[in-house]
Amino acid sequence: MQQRRPQLSVTLAPLDNRALANLTGPLDANLRQIEAALDVAISHRGGDFSIVGDPARQAGRRKR
Repeated sequence: MQQRRPQLSVTLAPLDNRALANLTGPLDANLRQIEAALDVAISHRGGDFSIVGDPARQAGRRKR
């Protein structure tokens, strides 16, 4: 049986489409780079983001 990976949800408010486009990049290219670097899966719908993966990796390099 496969173990379920923890999920973190984040909502960006107020929703600013220009800022959202800059964050995600063209065709979500920026999100794919983050996914590859941290070994997580990121999905979003508008300003609602879900990050699935190891909690230590979700925190990223926040402590630096």
